[in-house]
Amino acid sequence: MDDLFKDNFENAACKSTGVCSTNPVLYALDAAVLAEIRRIGYYMVKLKELKYTNEDVLIRTIDALCVNLVDTAFNKAAFISFFSGLKEIKNKTKDFYIEKCKKAGISYEDISPSFEEEDKSSNEINEIIKTGEKIKQRLYTALSEEKIRLIDLIIFMAKTAALYLKEIEGEEKHEYCFEILRILSITNFSGVREEKLIRRIKEFSAFLYKLSEDLISSREEKYGKRKVVNIKRTVEKGNSILISGGALKEIYLILKYAQDENINIYLDLSSILAFSYPEILKFKNLKGLFGGSDLDYNFQQFKGPVYITENSTATLDSAIRGNFYTAKIVPSDKAVRTENFDFEQLLKTALNEDGFDKNIEGEKFTFGFNSEDLNKKIQNAEGKKVFISMGEATNELYEEFINGVVFKFEYPYELEGLIYILNNIKNSEITVYFSKCTIEAAKIIISLLNEKIEILVKKCINSDLNPHLWESLSKDFNIRVVK
Repeated sequence: MDDLFKDNFENAACKSTGVCSTNPVLYALDAAVLAEIRRIGYYMVKLKELKYTNEDVLIRTIDALCVNLVDTAFNKAAFISFFSGLKEIKNKTKDFYIEKCKKAGISYEDISPSFEEEDKSSNEINEIIKTGEKIKQRLYTALSEEKIRLIDLIIFMAKTAALYLKEIEGEEKHEYCFEILRILSITNFSGVREEKLIRRIKEFSAFLYKLSEDLISSREEKYGKRKVVNIKRTVEKGNSILISGGALKEIYLILKYAQDENINIYLDLSSILAFSYPEILKFKNLKGLFGGSDLDYNFQQFKGPVYITENSTATLDSAIRGNFYTAKIVPSDKAVRTENFDFEQLLKTALNEDGFDKNIEGEKFTFGFNSEDLNKKIQNAEGKKVFISMGEATNELYEEFINGVVFKFEYPYELEGLIYILNNIKNSEITVYFSKCTIEAAKIIISLLNEKIEILVKKCINSDLNPHLWESLSKDFNIRVVK
């Protein structure tokens, strides 16, 4: 199954800081957004010291951190509205902080704007782009190369934590929100030492590991305990919807919304985890996996509308055809935004299109891991060398552990199985290998920096991440890149 994850999943051109584009416009806009979030983080930390916490600001800022610009043809009106709202939050939080300091009779500390234009009202895309360009220019001239790559890593970690936290259902975890803003706050200061940044990254890595465990528990509580499943790549005749992206909440809601309609629903590879949860599998309208790893090709071939989940990094710039829907705060210009997860128009579009005119038989494959098999190996692993392969490894790597215990996961991003092993193995020398040099792999790796394990990553041919990220992981945290 490993070859299903080739092509676009490996070569998705997502090299900017936490957003999937090398496009300088998106890079600058992301920098402008992050500047506002980082300053909000600073004021929230200062207010916390004064015993004040604004839960609404915490949640709205974390939501803003999850906004991911991936399409050059994005909805400009939606972005301006989003950015203006973020600046308003920043300004109100700043004013509230200064007011409380004055009321308490203490001096307040503020962050000097990076340049004069930063706090001017920005209601034009070109002005926001200029703002972002100046922020990046100042960053690269004021800081050392090591500090820049550490800050890029912190930003990626914060974005990852925000996305995990947004998916965790149940009671709002305001302390978790604050922890994310607290680490972002230290990136406001050029004088912070590299040693402190590395220490805080390791501390935050432990926080991310805990957050990963909470995410797994939340999914299991909501959607049932995962099981091994046989996934079909068969197409059935009829009206259809394709869901792209791994947000289980949105997948579940669409399946539930459409359960009484004569509409077949398919998922792509980015949503594959959903197939292993019983509460999602119970919907009879979930028909199987559509397509391979070439998302553009999938979109062109699919006979029905495509829904893009909020956490998806799929780009629509090169999409030739298709009716796209999404709940993203800033959608592509090619996509219709669904408000408050109202899928009525999505279903109407699916029913109005022709859909597939015949059944197409495809292959089936087994997905998931067996807990009993893992437990048997874990019992035999104590005191031995352990090799955990996330995706297919080379024969040479397997041979290095011929006298040890080897765990193999076909799915390269099997977070739950990996954490299960790490939490249950004792007194063993552990090596974890990642076969994919991707965003999803990096999300898992940064949660392991505080663990006493060796981490190997397959060398990237075309990295889909900021090069600073891999450079920092290898130089500052001893992550070994192998062929």
